[in-house]
Amino acid sequence: MTLYKLSLVPILSALLYANPQCYVEGYPNLVVSANEHEIILKSGEKFPYRTTASKETWNQKIDNADLATQLEQSYDAGGFETPPPYLHSPGRLRYQPFFKSLYGKDKKSIEKNLVTIEWPTLKGNTKLQVSKVDGVDTATVSSKTLIASPCTATVSQSISPPIPPSTGKTKPRPKPPK
Repeated sequence: MTLYKLSLVPILSALLYANPQCYVEGYPNLVVSANEHEIILKSGEKFPYRTTASKETWNQKIDNADLATQLEQSYDAGGFETPPPYLHSPGRLRYQPFFKSLYGKDKKSIEKNLVTIEWPTLKGNTKLQVSKVDGVDTATVSSKTLIASPCTATVSQSISPPIPPSTGKTKPRPKPPK
């Protein structure tokens, strides 16, 4: 098994830019408070912001991600002019208990919250299943501006539909080979 040592750059970046308040901003109908110790949902459920599990290697970060770790890598809403850095893969570092509480603990509970929406693509609209949790299904893509969440993007950008086609999948990314 190959273990990769991580650079301090993402960690320093997270300390400078990541903020637990992003969870309140990103999930305003679900998260009531957030601080350096815990995130509290409207349901009363609490999650630690940081856990004590080791996160020194990439594989440990994948396996032991916590809410703070999730914010270490940001999405570049402007795209990359050069290939992204090695092991830069926002969204791969996930604290599963948090997302299971929000979206469902199993396939059946996740699927009961899926609704079909019209999604603009380069070839016209297509039907796409999205979660109705936290109003995602009622949000619209503005023809004027799409603002990226401060939690996940380094820049905001204006775009105009049509938007590149979605894969239409709800399947999570596989883990890299160990």
